[in-house]
Amino acid sequence: MKWMQVSICTAPEAEEVVSDILMDAGAQGVMVEGDVGVRTGVDELDMDEGKGLPFVVSAFFPAGDSFGGVTALIGDRLHALEQKEEGAALGTLETTVREVDEEDWANGWKAYFKPVHVSAHVVIKPTGEEYTPEEGDVVVEIDPGMAFGTGAHESTRMCIGLLEEYIHGGELVLDVGCGSGVLAVAAMGLSTGKAYAMDYDEVAVGVTRENIALNGYADKVEVLQSDLLAALGADVRADIVIANIIADIIIRLTPDIKQHLKPGGVFICSGVIEGRVEDVVAVLKEQGFVIKKILEEGEWRAIACM
Repeated sequence: MKWMQVSICTAPEAEEVVSDILMDAGAQGVMVEGDVGVRTGVDELDMDEGKGLPFVVSAFFPAGDSFGGVTALIGDRLHALEQKEEGAALGTLETTVREVDEEDWANGWKAYFKPVHVSAHVVIKPTGEEYTPEEGDVVVEIDPGMAFGTGAHESTRMCIGLLEEYIHGGELVLDVGCGSGVLAVAAMGLSTGKAYAMDYDEVAVGVTRENIALNGYADKVEVLQSDLLAALGADVRADIVIANIIADIIIRLTPDIKQHLKPGGVFICSGVIEGRVEDVVAVLKEQGFVIKKILEEGEWRAIACM
C-alpha cells in the first residue's frame, strides 16, 4: 500500500497544535524529528540522531483520490494558525509531500528502537531484540508497526510510572486511545486483572490486538474500535482509566469518565503539553475530580486525579 507523507517544518513549541491539525485531517501516523531527537508515533527514540535537523512534524495518509482534499484542509488550517498566532513560535510551516511505501514506514523505527527501562519495573522490548530480564522486571514486547507507540516518549513513561503507583493487583483498566497497546500490556504485566484498550484508528486497533496476543494477554484484554468511550458498555466501570492522548481530546473525554470509573477510582491523563495543563486541570475540577499528582518531564505533563 502507498502512503503520502506530509511534513511541516515548525518549532518545538508548536508540536502539539501542528500534530492536532494533521490528526484532524485523518493522519494514520505521526513522526517528529529534529533537535529534540527522532520520534515515531509520539515516541522519542534517539536523542543523537536528530541533532542539527530542523524541527519537522510529519503525518501519513492513504494515497488516493481524496488526498487532494486532505492537503487543502491542512493548508487552510495552517494559514488560520498563522493568522491567529501571529508572532508565536511556529517555525516556517513550510509543507512538503512525498509518497512512501508502507513497509518503509512500518520498519523504519526498528533502527532506533531498543530495549529500555521506562519506569522502575517496566522494560519496553521491541520484537526481535534480545533482553535478559532482571529480578522484578515487567517486560512489555512491542511491535508498533503503523500505529503509535514504542513506549519511550515522556508522556508514556509518566503514565507507566503512575500505573506502577496505583496498580495493586486485580484492577480493571481502561486504556483510551491505546495506539500500539503499550499501556494496556504494561498494566497487565503489573498485575491488572482485566483491561479494555480502545482506539478510533483501525490500524491502531489491529496493532494493539497483535501486541496483546504477543504478550499472552488475549484472554484478558478486550480491544475495541471506538471514538473514545463510545463503544464501551454502559455497565463497565473501571478502577483506573488512562488516556495518553492530547489536551483537546482529554478535555472532550473528561465529562464521560466518571460514568465508567468506580468510586475512588483513578483517572490518569497524559500527553498534555506544558502550556495546556491549566486548561485540562480546569475541566477536571469542573467535573468533580481532585488532582492528586502532576508529573513533569521535559515539556510534557501527566495528571493523576480521583
